[in-house]
Amino acid sequence: MYLFVLFNTLYLLPIAAQIWGPDALMPVWSYKPSILGKGLNLLFMDAVKPYFWWFIAAQLVFLLLGILGRLPRIAALVIYFTTANLLNSAYPMFNGGINLLEILLLYLVFMNEDTGLQPTLKNTIWHTLTNTFFTLARLQIAYLYFVATVYKLAGNAWLDGEALYYVLSIDEFSHPWLQASLLKVDWLLVIGTYLALAYQLLFPLLVWFNKTRKPLLIVGVVFHLFIAFGVGLFDFGIIMILSYSVYLSNDQSRHWLNRWSRGKRIQKKTTPE
Repeated sequence: MYLFVLFNTLYLLPIAAQIWGPDALMPVWSYKPSILGKGLNLLFMDAVKPYFWWFIAAQLVFLLLGILGRLPRIAALVIYFTTANLLNSAYPMFNGGINLLEILLLYLVFMNEDTGLQPTLKNTIWHTLTNTFFTLARLQIAYLYFVATVYKLAGNAWLDGEALYYVLSIDEFSHPWLQASLLKVDWLLVIGTYLALAYQLLFPLLVWFNKTRKPLLIVGVVFHLFIAFGVGLFDFGIIMILSYSVYLSNDQSRHWLNRWSRGKRIQKKTTPE
């Protein structure tokens, strides 16, 4: 998740002044936020806008610290605070995936990957917090699919099998090859629409069972890769795939981390002096 945020900020650096600076092209929200909301929308304030580079610099520094596992709790808090301010002030550029990203970054503030190593009160508290917010993250993603399905079922485009046709007809987002290949095949568009709807409908139900979780997540990765590269919503598709990591068990996570660690050791040994 931190790597994605790092990539996103570096990608936007060439136009940072146009997004976050005093003369930014972004409109200002018309609503009046709460005290907490103001703290996460500081770059809307004229007095704060000239210091937007400080937000970017702090975010990048603590992203690197978070990726390296240094000062994890402080890094998580600063990453959430700076990222929320930067993304909220540029909201017309983004989509619902960014909303999910902000929520998961907040949950990460309360997750400690090193809890339970010693039976101390501090570790017990962090263990409870980690499990609580880990569960909240899982529920958040399932709830996202549930709400998306409810709204789709309330309209006609998805029930009539026409949604995928309309999505691929948007030239500014859809891949030209997919448009040329699929827009003329009506039956395939209808099947694709119903399959996407069925996946989102079944996800909140099947993701909790061990036998169905793995194939469900594999289908989801393919589904969101299509959204990222075929439909053109790159950030949304990648964020959704990254969010699936919360459904991995401890053993599965440990397996992949150990494989990554072994790969680093092997690479180091085979590197010529």
